[in-house]
Amino acid sequence: MKTPLTYIVFARTPRLGQGKTRLASDIGAEAAFMLYEAMLVDTLHTISMRNAASVLLFAFPPEAESVQEMEAWCKAHQCWFPELCVLPQTGATLGEQMYRAFCSAFETSPHPAIILGTDSPTIPHRIWDAAEEALQTSNSAVLGRSSDGGFYAMGLSGVDESLFFGNAYSNDTVYARTHAALQGFFSTVLELPEWTDIDDLASLGRVLREARTREEAHEYELVKRIEELQANKLFPSEQRELLRSLL
Repeated sequence: MKTPLTYIVFARTPRLGQGKTRLASDIGAEAAFMLYEAMLVDTLHTISMRNAASVLLFAFPPEAESVQEMEAWCKAHQCWFPELCVLPQTGATLGEQMYRAFCSAFETSPHPAIILGTDSPTIPHRIWDAAEEALQTSNSAVLGRSSDGGFYAMGLSGVDESLFFGNAYSNDTVYARTHAALQGFFSTVLELPEWTDIDDLASLGRVLREARTREEAHEYELVKRIEELQANKLFPSEQRELLRSLL
């Protein structure tokens, strides 16, 4: 029987006008906010179907009010499940925040842990199957490359502060540097298939085109929300045409 993993999800508490700024510049703040909510729903729905030991949802901003908002949002959007726990992202840099999250995961459970965000909400279960299988081996890690040179997931059987790089996560060398660090620390490192992060309209289109090749496409909240938005005459016609071009 496979050892269950701890899943760590980093997410911004849904608030209109905060986050997804590049996408908002393409389709407007309200539409970008609605799509972000759909991405968070799809991410949590997928993880809820995994055999997880626990799911730690780290909210940003880290204030108590933000954590409470995230908890209420999850319950209101049918994203709450017994394994889920909402915690604040803490640390001065993204690297420190991820390191502390992994430390929390290993304090909660001795099992391997895998971290992900919400920018790749349509990753199929076969990829998570491969990650979980690889992490059954001791002293192992997994890393999933995103199309922008970063990574969409990192799984570890143990954690060390040397695996993280402060705030140096906003360039196209992130994956290569992280992969090298993992190889220097773990006996085996599995590279997961490359996937697209949703940052702007172009990347959103790539993700949707791939998702719509699968039978479960109609189940994605992201697909449903785009269909709703492009049919909503309350939105400017230019924005609706942009969204229609993705369907």
